[in-house]
Amino acid sequence: MITINDQCATDAVADFNAILEALYQNKESASLIIDQDGWERAEGVIKVLQLEAPAYMVLDNGATIYISTIVAVNGIFKIGSTC
Repeated sequence: MITINDQCATDAVADFNAILEALYQNKESASLIIDQDGWERAEGVIKVLQLEAPAYMVLDNGATIYISTIVAVNGIFKIGSTC
């Protein structure tokens, strides 16, 4: 029997700080899944990254995203998320 978690077969991390910092420093695009009363996609280059509370980032399209709402970054899910 295959469960939903078997089908997801994703990498998982406790938090995204190191990943977000690397994307920010390298000016690489971040493909995100965020949870704001349901999962949504967001994508862009991180222009502002604030990892201290309240942790947030601003993408090149002007979207402000709180780090606590991020479920996945570039296919890597947060531990405890259900894909």
